[in-house]
Formats: sequence, C-alpha cells, structure tokens
Amino acid sequence: MKINQIILSTILMLHCWTFSVFASSFSQTILKKQQHLIDAMINLPFNHGVLSGTLPSEIFQRYIQQDKIYITAYKKSMQNLLSKIPSKKHQQILKLLTGLSADDLVHARYSIESVSVKDVVPITHHYMLFLENTTSLDYKFGIASILPCFMVYEQVAKKMLQHKDLKVKNNAYYFWIDKYSSDKYSQSVEKMMRLADEIYILANPKERQMMIDLCETAVRLEYMFWKQIFDNDTWPK
Repeated sequence: MKINQIILSTILMLHCWTFSVFASSFSQTILKKQQHLIDAMINLPFNHGVLSGTLPSEIFQRYIQQDKIYITAYKKSMQNLLSKIPSKKHQQILKLLTGLSADDLVHARYSIESVSVKDVVPITHHYMLFLENTTSLDYKFGIASILPCFMVYEQVAKKMLQHKDLKVKNNAYYFWIDKYSSDKYSQSVEKMMRLADEIYILANPKERQMMIDLCETAVRLEYMFWKQIFDNDTWPK
C-alpha cells in the first residue's frame, strides 16, 4: 500500500513538473526566438513616429483604418475559436478576452469615418486570411495564431516607454502607447499567454511544432502590418 502511494505521488510530481516546464515554455520560447524582430519593430518608421510624436496624422489614420478592418476579422476568428474549444474553463477565459479591449478604446479615441473591407490593403488582407484559415483548423492552431496580437503590442508599447526619443507631452499618439502598456492590458496578455501555454501542453509533438510555426508567422505578420502602413503598400492597378 505504501509503495503504491509512493508511485502515485511520483506520477503526480512528474505530471506537475511536466506542466510547469511546458506551461512556461511556449509563449516565452516565442518571445525569445522572435525578440530580435520585436526589437526591430521599435525602429520601424511608423512606431518611431508614434513614440516621438512626429508621425504624420494621415499615416496614423491609415493605420487606424487598417486596424479596424483587421480587428473585425480578428473578432470573428475569436468567436470561431469559442465554438471549438472543448474546455469550459478555456472558453470562459477567451470569452472575457473578446470583450471591450484596448483596440476598441484606441479606435474610439482616434475615430475615423466608417471603413469597408474594400479598403483593405495586401498585408492586412493576408493577415485576415491567415487568422480565418488557422482558426478554422484545430483550436490549438487558432490560439497560437492569435497570441502574437496580444504579446507583440504589449512588448512594443513597453519598449516605447523606455526609448530615448519618447515624447509624452503634446504627443497625439501617447494614448496609444499608454493603453497597450497599461497594467490592465498586461493582465489580458498574461491571461492569453497562460491560455496558450495550457493548450500547448494538450498538443502532441507534431501539433506543438505547428503551434510554434504559426505563432512565429503571426509575429512576422505583425511586423509587416506596421511596415505596410508607413510604406503605403497598396494593390497594383
């Protein structure tokens, strides 16, 4: 009887250790592997213009336009994921994260005329299709694809606060920085990271690699999204 208890205790300890290792590895691994790209995002002309307050207003309005189009697709993808996630606990977390967000507050602050999907530009279009496709697959892949939308904005906004060229007073875009670097937003990011980490544990080795690949692709799309805004990439005519 005592031997059985020892075996059971050992199994439980190994399970907890495995959970701890994987739960702390997925989101953190992505951040470590893509840190060079996240650091590079700060130096993109768009983001440097935001932190220094020197970005021409028409470029920022173009960003708000494309972001609103993207967020519409993003919210549909989140709803799609809600219908797929088997765990009630995970469903509840994701439902909370689909409510009023920092994105909604930013869009309300920098309001523009109504936008249409016909205004979508190439990278925004590609990013939307990427989310639509990945969230239509296994829910694990959808979660991995959406995670960077949370993590990258927090990382970039917090790095902006430490930048030598940061301008707070009379910076029309400081509201953007403040919202994505706030404790409230960080709490949402932490919940999403924990959710992704827990789901990663449930995946088999092949699925885990796919989650990593998709998450890294989404980080690259975040970089390209900001780049296209400043470069004013449009469809060929």
